Amino acid sequence: MTRFSTIVSILLLLNVLSYSSAKMIEMNLMRKNKGHHVTSDGLTQRHIPLGFEQRDQVVEAWLYGSINTTFEFYTGIEIGGQLFTVQVDTGSCTLAVPAVGCTQYTMSGHNTGVTCPHTDAFLDFNSADEISCTTYPSCYCQSSECVVELGYGDGSFLVGPMVQNTVSVAGISAQVYFGAITAESQDFARFDVDGIMGIAYTGLYPQAGDSVFDKLVSSGQIEDSFAMCLGPTGGIWTLGGVNDAYSAGPMTYTPIVEESYYVIQLTDFKVGDTSIAVSSSALNGNHSIVDSGTTLLVLNEPAFDAMVNTFQNVYCPNFPTKLRSLCIPNSQGQSVFTPGLCWALSYSDIMQFPNLTVQLSGAQPLSIGPEQYFLAISGGYCFGIAGSDGLGTILGDVFMQAFNVFFDRANKRIGFAPVQNCEGTATISATGGDKQSANVGSAYSEALSVKVLFEDGSPAVGIIVEFNTSSGSASFHNERAATDSSGLAQTTVTPKSGGSIQVVATVKGTSQFVTFDLTAKYLPVGAIVGITIGAVAFVAIVVVVIVIIRRRRHHHRQHARYTSLAVQEEH
Repeated sequence: MTRFSTIVSILLLLNVLSYSSAKMIEMNLMRKNKGHHVTSDGLTQRHIPLGFEQRDQVVEAWLYGSINTTFEFYTGIEIGGQLFTVQVDTGSCTLAVPAVGCTQYTMSGHNTGVTCPHTDAFLDFNSADEISCTTYPSCYCQSSECVVELGYGDGSFLVGPMVQNTVSVAGISAQVYFGAITAESQDFARFDVDGIMGIAYTGLYPQAGDSVFDKLVSSGQIEDSFAMCLGPTGGIWTLGGVNDAYSAGPMTYTPIVEESYYVIQLTDFKVGDTSIAVSSSALNGNHSIVDSGTTLLVLNEPAFDAMVNTFQNVYCPNFPTKLRSLCIPNSQGQSVFTPGLCWALSYSDIMQFPNLTVQLSGAQPLSIGPEQYFLAISGGYCFGIAGSDGLGTILGDVFMQAFNVFFDRANKRIGFAPVQNCEGTATISATGGDKQSANVGSAYSEALSVKVLFEDGSPAVGIIVEFNTSSGSASFHNERAATDSSGLAQTTVTPKSGGSIQVVATVKGTSQFVTFDLTAKYLPVGAIVGITIGAVAFVAIVVVVIVIIRRRRHHHRQHARYTSLAVQEEH
């Protein structure tokens, strides 16, 4: 039986315990200018102006989440018109979302019988959507049908049939083979994220279906490049180019040395001005990759140990007593550098730590500050760097957040520029459905409709709008909806209580919202009685009609019987 693909995705799952001044917090570390521009090296890249819109085959999708709250970045996509949220993962290549009937399994493979704890998004597919082994011969085959099995670096896994459907991202679409999750480990689901969308090269694991990005490129809708910037409350994923508006300086490039993961080569790593002085094999391990699906900066184990030693020997002796004591392992062998532990430190405390600098082949030095490699969580700070035994080095979100990262696949290179203004801005307005009245239990006649625009007035495509009540009680056909090509999103509402009902529609990831003031009333007693009497009368009439019909049928059968006997007697 085929085992899981080797996909790196070290996620943070917080289990924060109590802490006091200088006390440890224990955690469980588990684990996005218009036109062509010719660069100084003669290569062509695409730049677009600020805004989320389709323009010259370049589109932008908003990323939701945060490095220190959700510990991952995700976006909204539509599959067959249904909205799903998926982690955007440059460290894998497969799309997988939960299907109707999805259940959770323990890490040992025991079915808990518990429904997968996602939002209301479950894919409903039929046998016609499933991919046969003859259609896709390279898949893992079970009973003549393709099956997707995936395992991740944090130990989580998923299993389900391979299906096909139309997948839309930021207004552009492609037909994609992907996984419909019918079984997943208990730790796969994260917060309000439904599934995962890998955007590495399909060649990383072709047995599991298509890379959505590869399919969008091969369809001719976008060029073979994308960029990601990760901000404190979300980010931007630019498909088909790079947006200079998110760069505070020029790009510096390093080659992609292998097209599976986004494999690059480290040549040095410095703590402050001091190199950790290890070999290339110690730095890179099996390989070094750029991976948005990994929360931490992960160093190959020998490089991690050398980094900690450099901290302790060169910088810690000059720290104030409080910090100096945390640099040295305690009786349990724990220090501020121990992965999975957080400490009651202040911002001024962590800012006494030096910058870290990564040197990549062919690129200018890339530095991150302590405010980036320490994660602010629940009033404390956690060291956002870990060592790996056999995984190599992973430039995850802790590193990526400092840059506008350009995956220039067409020219086989990755660019890094200092990041700025990495957040989406939009306005929302109501376009229909306000000031309505309905009876409790009956849907309002007009759907609640909103329009979302970017600051330049262009329609915001593919943005998630969330609907909820701020007063009163109501049910929604969709509690969240994605904006269409005109920037419109809508839902239908049914009141569950009488009186005033206020519905709030919010642009996800922002403070922008609009309200709808609705009313609902219970049917008068007389009307209820009238309806009840009418219903009873209707039932009575139906019963009488049925009785009459049966009697007539019985009469006709008796008449036919007597006629037949009379004929027999005559003969």
